[in-house]
Amino acid sequence: PSVSMARTYIIPHGNSGWLLNFKTQLEDVERLKAQYKINDGEPIILFFGLLSPSKGLEDLIEAFAIVRKSCTAKLLIVGYPTKYIDMHALTARVVELGIEDRVVFDTRYVPVEEIGTIIGLATLLVYPYRSSTQSGALQAAYIFGKPVIATRIGGLPEAVEDEKNGFLVPPQSPGDLAEKMILLINNHVIAENMGRHSKYLSETRFSWHVIARQILEIYQEIILR
Repeated sequence: PSVSMARTYIIPHGNSGWLLNFKTQLEDVERLKAQYKINDGEPIILFFGLLSPSKGLEDLIEAFAIVRKSCTAKLLIVGYPTKYIDMHALTARVVELGIEDRVVFDTRYVPVEEIGTIIGLATLLVYPYRSSTQSGALQAAYIFGKPVIATRIGGLPEAVEDEKNGFLVPPQSPGDLAEKMILLINNHVIAENMGRHSKYLSETRFSWHVIARQILEIYQEIILR
């Protein structure tokens, strides 16, 4: 608050375009599909990223229990758990809701060469965060051209173009989250169009080449001033 907005510049969180250097092999796709028990044509909802209390996984599980009633989607929760998250409580809640046959946890520290293959399996990615500033995992979805659903907290509304490359929903609102997941699962055209816009954003607004030019312009403005 002590710094004037006239002296403040906002730099977007760029994407990790270098992930595209790891080419997906058919055998890797088949191996992961077997590991996750994914059938051909099965809609996949993916959460990818570090597992921590701020990520809203409880809300995601509650939302998926609603989604499961109206479609045959599977939920993948992929990421390394921090010591602060209670994985036993999450898995117990999955069992209580009777959705253990449709929810898969992969709590490995995922090698970078697998990230693209895992995201490639997804119909959409979800970021049900309860608190956040920005998200590198969100940018990973853009690189691989996937539609997203994120909560309206922190800097996420600056990065998600609501109803263009995904949807923004209130935090800790499983009903709203479920509604948007069902919409994308049941409307392939909307999901594909949003995915294409995510890819476009990765190559424009959130490309480090574009962001670097913005930084240079700021430096030049300051020097001239």
